[in-house]
Amino acid sequence: MTSNNAISFFVNQKEYFVSNPNPSSSFNSWLRSQPGLTGTKIMCGEGGCGCCVVALQRPVESVKAVNSCLLPLCSVDGCHITTVEGIGSQRKGFNKIQSRVAEFGASQCGYCTPGFVMSMHSLLEEEESPNQQTIEDNFDGHICRCTGYRSILDAMKCFACDADSSLKDKCQDIEDLTTTECAKKQKMRLGDLRPIQIAGDSTTWIRPSSISELKSFLQELILEKRSWRFISGNTGSGVYKLTSSYAFMIDIGQMPVLRSIDNHGDSIDFGAAVTLNEILKTLTKRSSESVTFEPIAKHLKKVASVPVRNAGSWAGNVALKCQHPEFPSDVCVLLEAARAQVKVYDIVADEYSTHTVFAADGSTLLHLTDKLIISITIPKLTGKQFKMKTYKVMPRSQNAHAYVNAAFFAELSEDQSQILQFTAVFGGISPTFARAVKTEEFLKGKSIVSETLKDALNLLSDQIKQTGTSEYKHNLALGLFYKFYLSLCNPSNLGTGIESGVYPLVRPVSKGTQTFTTDETTYPVSKEVPKLSGILQASGEAQYISDRVPSNDELFCTFVLSEVPNADIDNIDDSLAKQMPGFVAIVTGDNFPSEVQNTHLYPFDTSQPIIASSHVEFAGQPVALVIAETWEQSVLIAKAVKVTYKNIQKPILTTQDAITQASFYPDVVPPVEMGNPDEALKKAKHVVSGEFNMGSQYHFYMETQICRAECTEEGGFTLESASQTHIFIQNAISYAFGVSQNKIEITTKRIGGAYGGKATNSLIAAAAATLGSYVTRRPVRFHADLKTCMSTFGSRVPYTIKYRLGFNDNGIMEGVDCLLYGNSGASVFDAEVDGPTTVELYADSAYYCPNRRYKSYVCKTNIPSTTWCRAPGSLQMTAHADLMMEHVASFLGKDAIDVKFANLYKKGQTNLKGTVLMYCQIRDIYQNLLDKYDVRKRQQDIEVFNETNKWKKKGIAISPMKFELDLSASKYSVLMAVYANDGSVVISHGGIECGQGINTKVAQVAAYKLGISMDLISVQRASTLTGPNSQVTGGSMTSEATCKSVLGCCEVLNSRIEPIRAKMGKDVTWKNLIAKCYSEDVDLTVSHMSPTLGSRSYSSYGVTCAEVEYDVLTGEHQILKVDTVFDCGISLNPSVDIGQVEGAFVMGIGFWTSEQMIYDESSGQLVTNGTWEYKPPTSKDIPIEWNIELLKNSPNPLGILRSKATGEPPMCMSICVADALKFAVEASKRERGLKTYFPLPTPATVEALHNASELHPLEDFILQ
Repeated sequence: MTSNNAISFFVNQKEYFVSNPNPSSSFNSWLRSQPGLTGTKIMCGEGGCGCCVVALQRPVESVKAVNSCLLPLCSVDGCHITTVEGIGSQRKGFNKIQSRVAEFGASQCGYCTPGFVMSMHSLLEEEESPNQQTIEDNFDGHICRCTGYRSILDAMKCFACDADSSLKDKCQDIEDLTTTECAKKQKMRLGDLRPIQIAGDSTTWIRPSSISELKSFLQELILEKRSWRFISGNTGSGVYKLTSSYAFMIDIGQMPVLRSIDNHGDSIDFGAAVTLNEILKTLTKRSSESVTFEPIAKHLKKVASVPVRNAGSWAGNVALKCQHPEFPSDVCVLLEAARAQVKVYDIVADEYSTHTVFAADGSTLLHLTDKLIISITIPKLTGKQFKMKTYKVMPRSQNAHAYVNAAFFAELSEDQSQILQFTAVFGGISPTFARAVKTEEFLKGKSIVSETLKDALNLLSDQIKQTGTSEYKHNLALGLFYKFYLSLCNPSNLGTGIESGVYPLVRPVSKGTQTFTTDETTYPVSKEVPKLSGILQASGEAQYISDRVPSNDELFCTFVLSEVPNADIDNIDDSLAKQMPGFVAIVTGDNFPSEVQNTHLYPFDTSQPIIASSHVEFAGQPVALVIAETWEQSVLIAKAVKVTYKNIQKPILTTQDAITQASFYPDVVPPVEMGNPDEALKKAKHVVSGEFNMGSQYHFYMETQICRAECTEEGGFTLESASQTHIFIQNAISYAFGVSQNKIEITTKRIGGAYGGKATNSLIAAAAATLGSYVTRRPVRFHADLKTCMSTFGSRVPYTIKYRLGFNDNGIMEGVDCLLYGNSGASVFDAEVDGPTTVELYADSAYYCPNRRYKSYVCKTNIPSTTWCRAPGSLQMTAHADLMMEHVASFLGKDAIDVKFANLYKKGQTNLKGTVLMYCQIRDIYQNLLDKYDVRKRQQDIEVFNETNKWKKKGIAISPMKFELDLSASKYSVLMAVYANDGSVVISHGGIECGQGINTKVAQVAAYKLGISMDLISVQRASTLTGPNSQVTGGSMTSEATCKSVLGCCEVLNSRIEPIRAKMGKDVTWKNLIAKCYSEDVDLTVSHMSPTLGSRSYSSYGVTCAEVEYDVLTGEHQILKVDTVFDCGISLNPSVDIGQVEGAFVMGIGFWTSEQMIYDESSGQLVTNGTWEYKPPTSKDIPIEWNIELLKNSPNPLGILRSKATGEPPMCMSICVADALKFAVEASKRERGLKTYFPLPTPATVEALHNASELHPLEDFILQ
């Protein structure tokens, strides 16, 4: 094959020729670095987040959304790619999709937004008028941590042929913003597939043009004993990273014979390179031709995501299963059940053969060494005697691997009373178990009756137990078999409610309402104003630090991470690393600059090193810093550094481990006490005790940790940091490097999400970049990948709370005594329970009790130092208060909704902090929600539903919340200047724009106070020069506090301007007024920091009701409805504040239902360190119906312009979802005669809820 070492392709209609491309590079890497099209983002590198999506069009194919992070650069030869910059921009005019995203408030931090936009663009290129369901299905491959998805879905559903009239009306209002249509379909330059051969440093990329050319080449490789790997969509690399290099990467994705789809009278053949979505669409279109086609197509929608299915081939999925038997392949399960035959070419024997996917013993029959999959043949089976159903139970609604998947096929007798043939295929049980052969054989010829079911369950149970799988998977697999067996039964032969086991949970198109009032007298304050940068985020033009083009002399650094916890470093071998291309330097504990303090956490905990010198506390701790010419080189070099350890001790990982081993930090935390809890508990008629365990949560900011540092001529540093806190970084760098703070400048334009994870965590990134720059005297960029962020940087503090609670017959609390344990990890700082504040502010939540005690302990463990995460402490404390009410209600046999109401604070009562609640409205809000959303009637309906549906249960719960907020520590500087020539205003403030809309609120307040249009105002980057001494952006108060400082600036500026205005008259234009002021020597620049001494705290209130449906047999659930009333005061911007409510609540849904930080007990390594295992909510995990009301007529006399904060309080109400799920589980247990109350598992995952249901399949699974 001729070597040409060059590829060509089009990006946004411009042709690019790339010579000597790296066969190991992704298209995303090239796109962001070479043409500098940084609107396409990078985050997970696994195809699991969606921020990297572009539109790809191959010759003779339609446009498809694909993940550019998985797309090999060499594979795009001859293709057309469209990025977010190619469909609209400031200069060329914005695309309709971009405009609607901005106007609907569907972009907060904005880092994920271009990916959503490009997925929608690709869909509209494929289908001009999709319906709402198709549009909602389209975003299964995207994560947004900010918005809660509702606003995104609404913006996109505007394009639906069946869009709601309210959406269409809103769209009409924004059409004027749009000056460009969706990009027209390209005319492809078509021709024969040209062969290419690209030689890299260690790998050669080959694309044969024909099957004969491929065969000849493969035979040569075998003779030469060279290694190779077939590439089609490369999506498997998102699951299993390559651990070794291959001599040749062979691209077979465009080979015509492997791309063919051939329809025959009795079957359909799919070539090996046919993608999963192409199979899905083909089988959907031809669903009437076989009973197997529709079940396969529906199941394929649950496999990965639209972008992955657009690129990934079915054969690649099968090959992945062959290479990794533990992989729970849905495709293999489906093909086996459908009686498909795989055609394979044996390269050595030069012959073809056909096989089923699995052998009788459960192993794959496809041993692919020296073989190539050619095609799959799926037979057409018609007739009512054939039945097929498939199942996939996974951690969340979409884009997740299966706990257990299964496919069943049966051939029945003519009267459908007898089983003639039966196939049962499972995935996820065991690497060696797939076919339940003994059960299949037993069922042949059996009648569909109770005795057959019982015997089959026993036989299947024995088979599954022999695999050694968990009890959960055993019970789940039996439940899936039971579901299918029920579907074969005549419904008239089933007992009451039994048939409910047949049907899956069906999610309709989501909907909702957002209700709020505005005050026109204060516009633009309180007006629904779109985010200032929303449209630039939607067009990909908003710049983040990672988008900054590196300077010519810029270097990159990467940590070498410890692979063990609680051990001493024995040796660091960097000999191989130093020989690798791009190596510049390596910093270890041994050669750490002696004049630099090895700590990143001054003044909070100077024992925390930048680089571990002798001992490592946790797996993932940095033990060296590699500096290289490129980021890719730094990553490879870091992997080449070999570290050995000695004195390895068993790690302490969990809060429970720490309690058992008494591993606590020595500082004694004084108890928080109110009244006389001992006496109250002694006198109480009823006392219950319990323990509540809450795990951690990763922040999942879409822009991973990044900082760029550069030495200055004064001997200091300039840093560009994705940080929530300039002051912390400035203090830490000043101490570590011995530089005065006036020589350290830190700037931030915006950051791509934070949620507390870029507060003290960002000091690690800043210290690494600064250390690299200090050592090399060149600019250095530190950019952590997702796995590093999850393994090295701290996450939410896990809690264990032990409690005793006394109450009377009415459920009224009389005394509470609690022990709080917070898992602080490797450092005592950020522990939350290391002082009284968290308890005093949040432990009581909305409930009054005159006698309380809270004693706190800070646990020392071998995990990264935990840190603040959205609603730190308040989330756990308010949930605990709520769950104590649930415990009381269960003990007394009362309705939890009534017990909670009975314990609510009343106006004038004193809270745990000692504040008299003069403006408490919680009882009124609670009662109004009950009435407005008809909760009592819904409770009755749920009771009827649960009585008539044995295997589906519904639950409903209400959670109130009191959230105390305090401005006393919220100090933020603001610099405001007016330009004399045109009167335009520029503002720079000390808060950080991280998606919460702070810049928009700042501009609104300034425009209101100055009496000018917002169009005259520009809010620029935060900097330690313009906003010195500003505190960390967090605690929900930064927007308010910054707006307070803006008001101070405006008051000073107005006082200077007013004398001139009085002379010129009230009709003078702003421009002329400012020009006159300038000529009269009026200072038009103001800096102000509002005083915080004497600031009074206030409370925000809210109540949320959640209704859920639960599948008892699988543990799956869906949130049917959520109704929220939230006290926002007079919102400064309802669009922004509702977005904050939604985003916080959905992040809470993730904490309570799907997100787990799991550490390996022996190695101490984080297992859930990527998108394959860690599962934040997606767009179909949000409530199906979601009604949000910002409380009307509720001005806050203690707030800024009568407003209240919104960033964190709504998250605390998300516990109602877990309460409702617990209600549903208890309903099932009660029906089966089991003890109903159980401690809520957190998170309440599908697996945890299924376990809590305590199913006994051999007894519970019946027909009557």
